[in-house]
Amino acid sequence: MNKLMGRFLYKISHSPWTYIAHGLFISYIALQWFIGQRFFTASGTTDLHRFFAAFPFAFILYFPFLVYSARIKKLWSFPYSTAEISFSLVMSVFSVCFASTLLTMFVPFATVIFGNVEWSQFFCGYLGIFLFAFCAISFTALIFTLIENTAAAFVTAALCLAACNSIHNIPLYADTGAFVSFFIKSISFAWNFDSFAKGILSLKQVFYFLLASVFFLFLMVFAVEKRKGNRNENFRKSSRLFLITFILLCSVNAFINV
Repeated sequence: MNKLMGRFLYKISHSPWTYIAHGLFISYIALQWFIGQRFFTASGTTDLHRFFAAFPFAFILYFPFLVYSARIKKLWSFPYSTAEISFSLVMSVFSVCFASTLLTMFVPFATVIFGNVEWSQFFCGYLGIFLFAFCAISFTALIFTLIENTAAAFVTAALCLAACNSIHNIPLYADTGAFVSFFIKSISFAWNFDSFAKGILSLKQVFYFLLASVFFLFLMVFAVEKRKGNRNENFRKSSRLFLITFILLCSVNAFINV
């Protein structure tokens, strides 16, 4: 698996789109904090909630750029299992994202010069960002797997990430009912991330991102194996067992409130 990740990382590091994406991502985070929220005016604040709230929207184009950069022709013909290839792809993109996200820490550290920062909010926020990132990267990689046309996959991934980050606002403008409102909020990445941005560590949201990440990775493997024409009975049984386990875990997670 190390060789696989090395190959993906080599591909990412030699793509000009990677550096364009890094520049846009870090610039957006910094400018949104210092200029977008008018930090140097009387209305400016050192509350990091606004800082972390910018990440989900910065990721909308950032992740499609990175996954696009990591894509290798004849990806699924490598002499490794589909699960190993899928996980290596996601982990490689996540490693690059992790490094660039660490660079954004200069913003909170610079903010300390002008006022107080809640360090519990700082640590919770970045934990949430990394969970969010792994989940959203898995989701983006799934879309690139399902759609073979790169341009179409890029646009679809960006639109889907934008929808997942803003769909929770629908109940504010329309009477959707309690159940529909709960469902809409449950599929919104940004809504589930918001508690981390406020400095609240919620196990429900931690498990939400972990379960969603595993589910998207499973769908990647399942889609590729179906495309290859895999009709192995053990594969079918394993898929059914995974889905049952996933549904049970999601049901249990709905009652966790710690």
